[in-house]
Amino acid sequence: MLEKGKISPRQAAWLLIAFLMGSAILLIPSAVASTARQDAWLSMILALIAGLGIAAVYTSLSGRFPGQNFIQLSEIILGRYAGKTAGLAMIWFALHLGSLVLRNFGDFLTITILQQTPMVMINAVIILLAAQSVKMGLENLSRVNDLLIPPMIFFLLMITLLAIPETEFTRLLPAMENGLKPVVAGALTATGFPFAETFLFTMIIPYVSPFHRAKRALWMGILAGGLLLTIIILRTILVLGPAATARFWYSVLESVKMIDIFNIIQRIESIVIIFWIGFGFMKITVCLYAFVLGLAQWLNLKDYKPIAMPAEAL
Repeated sequence: MLEKGKISPRQAAWLLIAFLMGSAILLIPSAVASTARQDAWLSMILALIAGLGIAAVYTSLSGRFPGQNFIQLSEIILGRYAGKTAGLAMIWFALHLGSLVLRNFGDFLTITILQQTPMVMINAVIILLAAQSVKMGLENLSRVNDLLIPPMIFFLLMITLLAIPETEFTRLLPAMENGLKPVVAGALTATGFPFAETFLFTMIIPYVSPFHRAKRALWMGILAGGLLLTIIILRTILVLGPAATARFWYSVLESVKMIDIFNIIQRIESIVIIFWIGFGFMKITVCLYAFVLGLAQWLNLKDYKPIAMPAEAL
């Protein structure tokens, strides 16, 4: 194996939660609410079910071929040439997705808190840190993620509780006003982004130890991440309403700005931004890891770490 490190099922689940939250925590409420309106939370539940189904497919394949990542699986199942083509498609997707997430966070930071900073400088810092994290290996990356994710999740749940005074449940009515079609359309959006993207974890599953617990760990990660995103969408709609949720590009941030507890707890969006940067960084790093490891596997190299830094230029 090119990757010598091993991670526990718990670490795999935490890593998957961070990956799911990634840029979705910023963009998914407005993306789904623009179609499903006040029923966006229902769309998210349907997307979560679909995400578990997608995970069942690739975890089952990994279970049938233990220790084999997507590049190796493709050649075993499809043959050498078709498998190489499928592997190249996965490598391109990992690079493309990582680039999109990097651009999302560059846009977000330049719009919100770093207006005078060139985006290229922000992106350069993020990608340099991500490349260094990839060079340190999957095991070290997962250990850092273990330190970041629990407090992030706790803080997000606390924000939900602090937002209760600003919520109005009438903003969820009328339920399914335009029938089932908008709900399904919103679910398709959320299924593609972010649940379908988790197939990149086929590059990580072989390094989960014990291997027989990897499937359950990934399912739990998707379930936890999906529920957190559902809570975020629901809270945003309850605070802003469906129209404002769809209109604001970063509607989650707008809902947090409205929190004001006795003029003491307020203006906490800066803390939220810090946590969101952590989520985004982990997703970018996982994408870069999948790209670098996949490329090294595809080219039959003996080690993937030397190409981590050159890959950042792409």
